[in-house]
Amino acid sequence: MEYIKKKRSMKTSGTKEDRYIAYPFRLKEIDFDMLAEAIEQSSTVSKSDAMAVLNEAMTQAMRFLQLGHTVRFGDMGLFTPTMTSKSVKNSEDVTADIITNVSVRFTLDPRFKRKFRNQKITYRDLSKTKHV
Repeated sequence: MEYIKKKRSMKTSGTKEDRYIAYPFRLKEIDFDMLAEAIEQSSTVSKSDAMAVLNEAMTQAMRFLQLGHTVRFGDMGLFTPTMTSKSVKNSEDVTADIITNVSVRFTLDPRFKRKFRNQKITYRDLSKTKHV
């Protein structure tokens, strides 16, 4: 994994000033098609079978999340349905009408997180290299 230097305007001690942060250097997004190709190249599963499984896993995960289940995606982590709502004084006033947002939170599994913690991170000087 690589990082770049990024300028940010931030408030420090009540004063707004330019500061620099380390920011992940992101390569090309990997879609299901590319993931299926990689699975095909590293296993005995065909690309079309890999795509079918990936698409069905996504469909079924969404179905279970919509029913209110938390979905564990192996050692990767948990997808959990969440919601926010307005607050009301009386429990009788708690209805679906006060729900303001429904979403899904992803939580990395601690084992998966440890793999990132031990990841080698290097600097990518954008002034000296072309980026992908």
